[in-house]
Amino acid sequence: MRKRYALVLAMPALLIVALVSARLALAHPIEVEPYVTVRGGCLIYRDTHYTVCGHKKRFTALAEPRLIGMDLSRFSREFSGWDVGTFSAQRVLLDRNIAQYCPDHYLLKESDGRLIVYQNATGDGEWFAIRTLTLLPFSLPDSLRTEVRRGRVFDSLADIETLLGSAAQGDAR
Repeated sequence: MRKRYALVLAMPALLIVALVSARLALAHPIEVEPYVTVRGGCLIYRDTHYTVCGHKKRFTALAEPRLIGMDLSRFSREFSGWDVGTFSAQRVLLDRNIAQYCPDHYLLKESDGRLIVYQNATGDGEWFAIRTLTLLPFSLPDSLRTEVRRGRVFDSLADIETLLGSAAQGDAR
């Protein structure tokens, strides 16, 4: 009889612990092995969702030496702009959303009287000049030149070449 009585008294406490654990799991849906640190050979997966174009890119690399030995708390501080989805000694999954185009896109923009092609080559939202075109902006039709002054995004370098080629032919006629 005593065992049943003790079990009945313990049930509310167990229920509270289960509810609190469930609430914490929902608030922080992260897979973490307890007391784990990053080890040599750990793969770091960085998933970036580019909200402007809707693409998702995954960059994978081995953990840098400075990350070896870090626990979840230190690792989270190191990658403060990222959400940690999985954290184990062999695998870390990071996730983030950025309001930017992914590296698959190109920006054609007029700069200092030249047409420059830019790319978000690193995936971090910083556009780098990758090509200066020989075609001069004043040779473009007015509507296209206005667009290019603001910057126009393309899915490929071929798309840029096609547009500029057709614009040049249109002017020649």
